[in-house]
Amino acid sequence: EMYMNGYRIGGFYRNLIPTGYDPIRFYLQVGLGIMFSNMRMNERMTIYSEAQASSVILKGGGYYIEPSLGFTFRLLKCCNVSVGGGYEIDIPGKMFYGEQKTDVSANWSGVRVYGGVTILLPENIFGR
Repeated sequence: EMYMNGYRIGGFYRNLIPTGYDPIRFYLQVGLGIMFSNMRMNERMTIYSEAQASSVILKGGGYYIEPSLGFTFRLLKCCNVSVGGGYEIDIPGKMFYGEQKTDVSANWSGVRVYGGVTILLPENIFGR
């Protein structure tokens, strides 16, 4: 068995493009950051009545950039609904077994589709 997961931290810049119909806006966005990956391999071998099991854990990191586009729809005065998609491009680093560098790398590149609800804070919340 082999299990792999990843966590990323980063930021993005979004440029809203007016459509002429106020509640709907298109956007272009670019995100970048760091991706942390973990891989666990569990092996089990049985010969006659004797069994042996082992587990190997690899850890590594890399960088990503994600250009995307989408649109937002003003649902209420205090929230937006957004839908978008893009492509994540990874610059993978090598995975490590303890302190030892391996030839394995984690590449999470691929298409991303997402949606969500954004809660908008009033502009005067910070005393402006």
